[in-house]
Amino acid sequence: MINMLNRTNTHSHKGFSLAEMLLVLVILSFLIVSMAPIAYNKMPKKTDRAPHGRFECYYDGNKLMQYTADEIYGETTPIEVTQCEFNPPAKASFFIVQAIGGGAGGTYVTDDPYSTTPIFESGVINAPDTGLYDSVSLTWGSGGAYDLSNCTIADPGDAAGGSGGTCPTSWLGTYWNSHKPSITLDVCAAAGRNGTAYSLTYEDGHINSVPGGSGGPGTCAQITTGITLGSPFTINPTDLDLGGGNMTVTTPDVSCVLAGGDNGTNGHLAGTVLVPGTSGGTLSTDPATDCSNPAFSSYVSYIHSNSGAGVYQVDGTAGLPDITYKRQGTKAATRYGFMGNNGEYISMFFPELTESLDISIGRGGDEGTSYASPAGTDGGDTVIKLKNASATEALRAKGGKATALGGSYNFWLKGNTLVDTDAVDADGRFALTSGFSTFVELDQDSKMPSKITETLTGMGGDGAYSIVRETASVETISLNGVAIANETYTTPPENHQVYTCRTRDGSALKDDDGNEIKLNNPEVVCPAQKGHSGAVVIVW
Repeated sequence: MINMLNRTNTHSHKGFSLAEMLLVLVILSFLIVSMAPIAYNKMPKKTDRAPHGRFECYYDGNKLMQYTADEIYGETTPIEVTQCEFNPPAKASFFIVQAIGGGAGGTYVTDDPYSTTPIFESGVINAPDTGLYDSVSLTWGSGGAYDLSNCTIADPGDAAGGSGGTCPTSWLGTYWNSHKPSITLDVCAAAGRNGTAYSLTYEDGHINSVPGGSGGPGTCAQITTGITLGSPFTINPTDLDLGGGNMTVTTPDVSCVLAGGDNGTNGHLAGTVLVPGTSGGTLSTDPATDCSNPAFSSYVSYIHSNSGAGVYQVDGTAGLPDITYKRQGTKAATRYGFMGNNGEYISMFFPELTESLDISIGRGGDEGTSYASPAGTDGGDTVIKLKNASATEALRAKGGKATALGGSYNFWLKGNTLVDTDAVDADGRFALTSGFSTFVELDQDSKMPSKITETLTGMGGDGAYSIVRETASVETISLNGVAIANETYTTPPENHQVYTCRTRDGSALKDDDGNEIKLNNPEVVCPAQKGHSGAVVIVW
C-alpha cells in the first residue's frame, strides 16, 4: 500500500503544474490577439479600390456623345461634347480599351441606270437526224420531221431572263407555224442502170464485145416548200437496188412523183451476131402529179447517173438543211453598288492608366452619288492617345475603305411592269455586321449598361440600287435570216408611279431623319447609305 502510494507520488512529479498550464494559456491568448490586426488589415484592401466602371465615346447622329457609369453610382446621362476625354479613376486598374474606325460610304450604281442596249439570241433547229440521202455511201434514210426538241442555242445573247441555253420552244413554235420558213430542194430521181456488155472469145484468142445500153436519165426538179414542225419529209423510190424507177417526194407542202430512168438493156448475141444493148429512156408519170409540173417545180432538167441513185439536195448537198432563228430586242438592267467596308476593330489591355486619354472618333464615310464616280469616301480613323503623347504613339483603329465595285442583272424589255429584280437583294450591296456591340463587355443587369449596343457602330453603308421604269421595245423574230415578225411592247402606266425604296427584308428604306425614301418618276436610283461612325469603349 505504502509502495503504491510512493509510486503514485513519483509519477505526479513528472506532469505539468496548474501554474504551468495557466502560463501556456496566457501565451496562446497573446498570440491570438496579436494576429487579429493582420486579418483586419487585409479586409479593407478589397474595398480600397475604384468600383468597376464603363466609359463610352460615340456619335448619335451628328452629336458626339460621352458617357460614364460605375457599379456603385450607376449610369450618368450621356452628354454632348466636342472632344472626348477619359480620366482614369484613382486606384482603378485592369483597363480594357476597345475601338472601331468609321465605316466607308456605300457605292452608287456603276453604270448609267437609264441605259439600254441591243441584244439578240440565236440558235439552230437541226435537220432530222435520219436524213434522206447519204451522198457518200449512196444509201437512203427514212426521212424525218423538224422538231424544236432538236434545237441548240448558238448564242444566248447574255440576257438574263432569255433562253438560258435551251431553245425557247413556246414562242418559237408559235412564230414558226404561223410564219413557216421555206427551203428550196433540188430533187432528182435515179437514172436507170447501164446494161452489161457481151463478149465473144475466138479460138485464135481474139475477143469481140458489144456494150450494154446506157441507163435512161432520171428527172430533176427544184421544189420550194414550207417547213411545218412535225410534218415529215420522205422519199419513196420504186427500186433502189436495180436502179431506175419513179420516185415519190413528200414534203410538208408538196407530194409529187419524179420520173426515173429506165434501165439499159444488156448486149447479147443474136444468132451469130453481137447486138449492143439499147439505152433506157425516162419513165412516164401522171402529168398532174409529176414534180415537173409548174405547180410543184420551178425548173426541170435531166441528169444521167450510172450509179442509179436518186439525189435529194439543197444547194448541192444531200439531205435537209438546219434552220436558224434569231430574236433581236432591247436589254436593260437593274444595277447596284457594293457596300462600304467596315472600320477596323482593335482591343488592348492595360494593367493601369495614370494619364488621361484624348479620343477622336472616326466618322462614317459619305455615300457615292454618281455613276461616273460611284465610290463613296473612306471612313475616318478612331484615335486614342495619352494626353501628352505624340500622334505617332497613338492607338489607331483605321476607317473602312470605300470601293467602286458594282453589279447588274440583265433582262429583255418586253413591256414589263416596273422592275427592281435581284439588285435590291444583291448580297454585295449590304454591309456586313461589324460585331462591335458583341465585342464590348456588357453588364446586362447592372447599373452601367452600354449606350451603343443597338447601333450599327463602325459598319459600312449599303450600296445603291436602280429600278427600270421604261420597258418599251420592239422585238424582231427571224427564221433563216428572214424577218417574220415584229413585236411592239409599251411601258405600263403604273411604272410611272411613286416607288418606295426597300431594304433587304422588304421594309421601307429610311433617311437619317427616319423618313421613307421614295422615287418620283423618272427617278430610278435608290441612294447609297453613309458609313456609320466608330466608337470607343473602356471598361475597368
